[in-house]
Amino acid sequence: MAAIDPFVTADWLKANRRNPDIVIVDCRWYLDGPAPSVVYDAGRIAGAVLVDLDTDLSAPPGKEGGHPLPTPAQFAAAMRRIGVSDDSHVIAYDDFGGVIAGRLWWLLDSFGVQCSVLAGGFQSWDGPVDAGPHPRCAPGTFTERDFPKARFATADDVAGRGRDVLLVDSRAPARFKGEPGGDYPRYGHVPGAVNVYAYANFVDLQGWALHADETLQAQFARAGVAATDRPIITYCGSGVSACMNLLVLRKLGFENLSLYTGSFSEWGADYARPIEV
Repeated sequence: MAAIDPFVTADWLKANRRNPDIVIVDCRWYLDGPAPSVVYDAGRIAGAVLVDLDTDLSAPPGKEGGHPLPTPAQFAAAMRRIGVSDDSHVIAYDDFGGVIAGRLWWLLDSFGVQCSVLAGGFQSWDGPVDAGPHPRCAPGTFTERDFPKARFATADDVAGRGRDVLLVDSRAPARFKGEPGGDYPRYGHVPGAVNVYAYANFVDLQGWALHADETLQAQFARAGVAATDRPIITYCGSGVSACMNLLVLRKLGFENLSLYTGSFSEWGADYARPIEV
Protein backbone atom coordinates (compact mmCIF):
# COMPACT_ATOMS: atom_id res chain seq x y z
CA MET A 1 0.00 0.00 0.00
CA ALA A 2 1.40 3.40 -0.95
CA ALA A 3 1.68 6.04 1.71
CA ILE A 4 -1.41 8.26 1.85
CA ASP A 5 -0.99 11.68 3.43
CA PRO A 6 -4.08 12.32 5.56
CA PHE A 7 -3.06 15.95 6.13
CA VAL A 8 -3.79 19.06 4.08
CA THR A 9 -2.12 22.45 4.47
CA ALA A 10 -3.72 25.80 5.16
CA ASP A 11 -2.79 26.90 1.64
CA TRP A 12 -4.58 23.88 0.18
CA LEU A 13 -7.67 24.63 2.23
CA LYS A 14 -7.70 28.31 1.22
CA ALA A 15 -7.63 27.24 -2.42
CA ASN A 16 -10.33 24.57 -2.07
CA ARG A 17 -12.63 25.59 0.78
CA ARG A 18 -15.42 26.79 -1.53
CA ASN A 19 -15.70 23.38 -3.20
CA PRO A 20 -19.29 22.27 -2.45
CA ASP A 21 -18.07 18.81 -1.39
CA ILE A 22 -15.78 20.27 1.29
CA VAL A 23 -17.08 20.30 4.87
CA ILE A 24 -14.77 22.03 7.36
CA VAL A 25 -15.21 20.72 10.89
CA ASP A 26 -13.98 22.38 14.07
CA CYS A 27 -12.99 19.64 16.53
CA ARG A 28 -11.40 21.76 19.25
CA TRP A 29 -11.83 20.26 22.72
CA TYR A 30 -10.10 20.57 26.07
CA LEU A 31 -9.85 18.20 29.01
CA ASP A 32 -9.75 21.11 31.46
CA GLY A 33 -10.82 24.20 29.58
CA PRO A 34 -13.68 26.01 27.85
CA ALA A 35 -16.51 24.14 26.16
CA PRO A 36 -16.05 23.59 22.41
CA SER A 37 -18.98 25.90 21.64
CA VAL A 38 -17.27 28.77 23.49
CA VAL A 39 -14.06 28.65 21.45
CA TYR A 40 -16.06 28.00 18.28
CA ASP A 41 -18.23 31.09 18.80
CA ALA A 42 -15.16 33.18 19.63
CA GLY A 43 -13.54 32.51 16.26
CA ARG A 44 -13.16 29.70 13.74
CA ILE A 45 -12.23 29.02 10.14
CA ALA A 46 -14.86 30.66 7.94
CA GLY A 47 -17.64 28.21 7.15
CA ALA A 48 -16.57 25.63 9.71
CA VAL A 49 -19.17 23.57 11.56
CA LEU A 50 -18.75 22.25 15.10
CA VAL A 51 -18.54 18.76 16.54
CA ASP A 52 -18.12 17.93 20.21
CA LEU A 53 -15.83 15.04 21.10
CA ASP A 54 -17.93 14.15 24.13
CA THR A 55 -21.40 14.22 22.58
CA ASP A 56 -20.85 13.61 18.85
CA LEU A 57 -17.76 11.40 18.59
CA SER A 58 -18.15 9.36 21.80
CA ALA A 59 -20.73 7.60 23.89
CA PRO A 60 -20.97 8.62 27.57
CA PRO A 61 -18.02 7.48 29.70
CA GLY A 62 -18.45 4.28 31.67
CA LYS A 63 -17.10 0.78 31.98
CA GLU A 64 -16.05 0.87 28.29
CA GLY A 65 -13.71 3.81 28.92
CA GLY A 66 -13.60 7.57 28.92
CA HIS A 67 -14.56 8.02 25.25
CA PRO A 68 -16.31 4.86 24.01
CA LEU A 69 -17.45 4.63 20.41
CA PRO A 70 -20.67 6.53 19.73
CA THR A 71 -23.60 4.45 18.63
CA PRO A 72 -24.01 4.28 14.84
CA ALA A 73 -27.26 6.26 15.15
CA GLN A 74 -25.59 8.93 17.32
CA PHE A 75 -22.68 9.36 14.94
CA ALA A 76 -24.82 9.38 11.79
CA ALA A 77 -27.16 11.99 13.30
CA ALA A 78 -24.19 14.20 14.20
CA MET A 79 -22.73 13.93 10.69
CA ARG A 80 -26.04 14.73 9.03
CA ARG A 81 -26.56 17.70 11.33
CA ILE A 82 -23.27 19.30 10.28
CA GLY A 83 -23.84 18.62 6.58
CA VAL A 84 -21.64 15.56 6.01
CA SER A 85 -22.70 13.10 3.31
CA ASP A 86 -21.10 9.86 2.17
CA ASP A 87 -19.40 11.65 -0.72
CA SER A 88 -18.19 14.67 1.26
CA HIS A 89 -14.54 15.58 1.77
CA VAL A 90 -14.29 16.54 5.42
CA ILE A 91 -11.44 18.76 6.64
CA ALA A 92 -11.08 18.35 10.41
CA TYR A 93 -9.03 20.69 12.58
CA ASP A 94 -8.25 21.42 16.22
CA ASP A 95 -5.57 23.45 17.96
CA PHE A 96 -3.45 20.45 18.98
CA GLY A 97 -2.04 19.61 15.56
CA GLY A 98 -4.62 16.88 14.89
CA VAL A 99 -4.60 15.07 18.25
CA ILE A 100 -8.36 15.65 18.68
CA ALA A 101 -9.35 15.99 15.01
CA GLY A 102 -7.75 12.59 14.40
CA ARG A 103 -10.67 10.97 16.20
CA LEU A 104 -13.15 12.28 13.60
CA TRP A 105 -10.73 11.34 10.82
CA TRP A 106 -10.50 7.75 12.03
CA LEU A 107 -14.27 7.36 12.46
CA LEU A 108 -15.02 8.70 8.98
CA ASP A 109 -12.11 6.89 7.35
CA SER A 110 -13.40 3.61 8.74
CA PHE A 111 -16.51 4.11 6.57
CA GLY A 112 -14.55 5.14 3.49
CA VAL A 113 -15.63 8.80 3.77
CA GLN A 114 -12.82 11.09 2.63
CA CYS A 115 -11.43 13.05 5.55
CA SER A 116 -8.25 15.06 5.97
CA VAL A 117 -6.73 16.83 8.97
CA LEU A 118 -5.45 20.39 8.79
CA ALA A 119 -1.69 20.26 9.36
CA GLY A 120 -0.65 22.60 12.14
CA GLY A 121 -4.23 23.05 13.29
CA PHE A 122 -6.11 26.30 13.76
CA GLN A 123 -2.84 28.11 14.52
CA SER A 124 -1.72 27.55 10.92
CA TRP A 125 -4.81 29.26 9.48
CA ASP A 126 -4.30 32.78 8.12
CA GLY A 127 -7.42 32.86 5.96
CA PRO A 128 -10.89 34.27 6.69
CA VAL A 129 -12.56 33.56 10.03
CA ASP A 130 -16.10 33.67 11.40
CA ALA A 131 -17.38 34.35 14.91
CA GLY A 132 -20.67 33.96 16.74
CA PRO A 133 -23.16 31.08 16.55
CA HIS A 134 -23.11 29.38 13.19
CA PRO A 135 -26.36 29.39 11.20
CA ARG A 136 -27.95 26.00 10.66
CA CYS A 137 -26.52 24.28 7.59
CA ALA A 138 -28.25 22.04 5.07
CA PRO A 139 -28.33 18.49 6.49
CA GLY A 140 -26.12 15.83 4.99
CA THR A 141 -27.10 12.38 3.78
CA PHE A 142 -24.62 10.33 5.80
CA THR A 143 -25.62 6.65 5.88
CA GLU A 144 -26.04 5.04 9.29
CA ARG A 145 -24.13 1.76 9.57
CA ASP A 146 -22.16 -0.26 12.11
CA PHE A 147 -18.53 0.60 12.74
CA PRO A 148 -16.26 -1.95 11.00
CA LYS A 149 -14.97 -4.40 13.61
CA ALA A 150 -11.61 -4.65 11.87
CA ARG A 151 -10.94 -0.98 12.64
CA PHE A 152 -11.95 -0.93 16.32
CA ALA A 153 -10.46 -3.39 18.80
CA THR A 154 -12.17 -4.39 22.04
CA ALA A 155 -10.47 -5.30 25.31
CA ASP A 156 -10.99 -8.97 24.45
CA ASP A 157 -9.39 -8.42 21.04
CA VAL A 158 -6.37 -6.87 22.75
CA ALA A 159 -6.14 -9.66 25.34
CA GLY A 160 -6.47 -12.38 22.72
CA ARG A 161 -4.28 -10.86 20.02
CA GLY A 162 -1.81 -13.09 18.21
CA ARG A 163 1.95 -12.79 18.42
CA ASP A 164 2.02 -11.00 15.08
CA VAL A 165 -0.15 -8.12 16.36
CA LEU A 166 1.80 -5.14 17.68
CA LEU A 167 0.19 -3.06 20.43
CA VAL A 168 1.26 0.61 20.60
CA ASP A 169 0.67 2.66 23.75
CA SER A 170 0.41 6.32 22.72
CA ARG A 171 0.61 7.86 26.20
CA ALA A 172 3.48 9.76 27.76
CA PRO A 173 6.45 7.57 28.76
CA ALA A 174 5.81 8.23 32.45
CA ARG A 175 2.27 6.86 32.20
CA PHE A 176 3.54 3.87 30.21
CA LYS A 177 6.16 3.11 32.87
CA GLY A 178 3.56 3.17 35.62
CA GLU A 179 4.35 6.46 37.31
CA PRO A 180 1.25 7.95 39.01
CA GLY A 181 -0.70 10.47 37.00
CA GLY A 182 -3.87 10.67 35.00
CA ASP A 183 -7.34 9.61 36.02
CA TYR A 184 -6.65 5.88 36.26
CA PRO A 185 -7.39 3.46 39.10
CA ARG A 186 -4.13 1.62 38.31
CA TYR A 187 -0.85 2.61 36.68
CA GLY A 188 1.17 0.87 34.01
CA HIS A 189 0.42 -0.46 30.54
CA VAL A 190 -1.19 -3.38 28.75
CA PRO A 191 1.25 -6.31 28.83
CA GLY A 192 3.35 -6.57 25.69
CA ALA A 193 2.69 -3.02 24.49
CA VAL A 194 5.41 -0.74 23.13
CA ASN A 195 5.42 3.00 23.72
CA VAL A 196 5.35 5.73 21.05
CA TYR A 197 4.18 8.99 22.60
CA ALA A 198 1.61 10.66 20.34
CA TYR A 199 2.95 14.15 21.06
CA ALA A 200 6.50 13.08 20.15
CA ASN A 201 5.39 13.19 16.52
CA PHE A 202 5.66 16.99 16.66
CA VAL A 203 8.77 19.13 16.33
CA ASP A 204 7.35 21.33 19.09
CA LEU A 205 4.02 21.93 20.79
CA GLN A 206 3.61 25.55 19.70
CA GLY A 207 3.81 25.39 15.91
CA TRP A 208 2.46 21.80 15.90
CA ALA A 209 4.60 20.91 12.90
CA LEU A 210 5.20 17.21 12.38
CA HIS A 211 8.70 15.82 12.18
CA ALA A 212 9.96 14.84 8.74
CA ASP A 213 8.84 11.42 7.56
CA GLU A 214 12.33 9.98 8.04
CA THR A 215 12.34 11.07 11.69
CA LEU A 216 8.85 9.68 12.25
CA GLN A 217 9.83 6.36 10.68
CA ALA A 218 12.90 6.14 12.89
CA GLN A 219 10.85 6.92 15.99
CA PHE A 220 8.43 4.09 15.32
CA ALA A 221 11.20 1.72 14.23
CA ARG A 222 12.96 2.18 17.58
CA ALA A 223 9.81 0.82 19.21
CA GLY A 224 9.69 -2.13 16.82
CA VAL A 225 7.07 -0.64 14.48
CA ALA A 226 8.68 -1.15 11.09
CA ALA A 227 6.78 -3.68 8.95
CA THR A 228 4.04 -1.72 7.20
CA ASP A 229 1.80 -4.78 6.73
CA ARG A 230 1.97 -5.99 10.35
CA PRO A 231 -1.32 -5.68 12.30
CA ILE A 232 -1.10 -2.75 14.72
CA ILE A 233 -3.49 -1.74 17.49
CA THR A 234 -3.05 1.68 19.07
CA TYR A 235 -4.39 2.87 22.41
CA CYS A 236 -3.96 5.78 24.80
CA GLY A 237 -5.91 6.97 27.83
CA SER A 238 -9.38 7.07 26.32
CA GLY A 239 -9.02 6.39 22.60
CA VAL A 240 -8.42 9.95 21.36
CA SER A 241 -4.71 10.83 21.19
CA ALA A 242 -3.97 7.32 19.88
CA CYS A 243 -5.57 8.52 16.64
CA MET A 244 -2.58 10.86 16.21
CA ASN A 245 -0.36 7.81 15.91
CA LEU A 246 -2.84 6.30 13.46
CA LEU A 247 -2.62 9.49 11.37
CA VAL A 248 1.16 9.32 11.28
CA LEU A 249 1.24 5.58 10.59
CA ARG A 250 -1.15 6.05 7.68
CA LYS A 251 1.04 8.88 6.39
CA LEU A 252 4.03 6.52 6.50
CA GLY A 253 2.23 3.78 4.56
CA PHE A 254 1.14 1.40 7.34
CA GLU A 255 -2.04 -0.34 6.33
CA ASN A 256 -3.29 -2.85 8.93
CA LEU A 257 -4.35 -0.47 11.70
CA SER A 258 -6.99 -0.46 14.41
CA LEU A 259 -7.91 1.58 17.49
CA TYR A 260 -8.55 0.12 20.94
CA THR A 261 -11.28 2.61 21.74
CA GLY A 262 -11.64 1.79 25.43
CA SER A 263 -7.88 2.19 25.87
CA PHE A 264 -6.31 2.28 29.33
CA SER A 265 -9.31 4.00 30.90
CA GLU A 266 -11.16 0.73 30.28
CA TRP A 267 -8.29 -1.72 30.69
CA GLY A 268 -6.93 -0.23 33.90
CA ALA A 269 -10.35 -0.09 35.52
CA ASP A 270 -10.91 -3.83 34.98
CA TYR A 271 -8.97 -5.52 37.76
CA ALA A 272 -9.28 -8.85 35.95
CA ARG A 273 -6.94 -7.47 33.26
CA PRO A 274 -3.20 -7.71 33.92
CA ILE A 275 -0.93 -4.68 33.71
CA GLU A 276 2.82 -4.21 33.44
CA VAL A 277 5.03 -1.48 34.85
